[in-house]
Amino acid sequence: MDRIIKITKNTLILLLSLIMIYSLLEIVLITLRTIFIKNELINFLEPKIDKANLFISTVQGLIAAVLLITILIEVIESLREYKQKNNINYINVIIEIAIIAVVRHILIMDFEHINGNTLLGVSSLIFVLGFLYFILNKKIKLGKNEE
Repeated sequence: MDRIIKITKNTLILLLSLIMIYSLLEIVLITLRTIFIKNELINFLEPKIDKANLFISTVQGLIAAVLLITILIEVIESLREYKQKNNINYINVIIEIAIIAVVRHILIMDFEHINGNTLLGVSSLIFVLGFLYFILNKKIKLGKNEE
């Protein structure tokens, strides 16, 4: 099981690296084409680019899929740790998984068609989860220093 998780992590890192390099090349080519070929240096903020045909527009879904796999890996590792030690801080694990899930949800949100209340709710959720994570990790570190 350790080997499968290690292979999965390495594969995800490789795929994300390739996606990042390809996306960067696409952005550079669009920028160069806009500046040099179309001579639209002044109009650079509003170039006429077909967003539907860009690879970058699909990267959002790919990252959401990777984060879903990350959630599954986190759950598997926490269950494995529980099986080995019979002692695990489930609150910490649940908060870590919740933070990853919220980030995944944010990546698949369509911000052009969402109202302000939803954005306020998601940002409040992120703040509360981050604050809980910070408090719990600080408490765990203080407990280890006392021992």
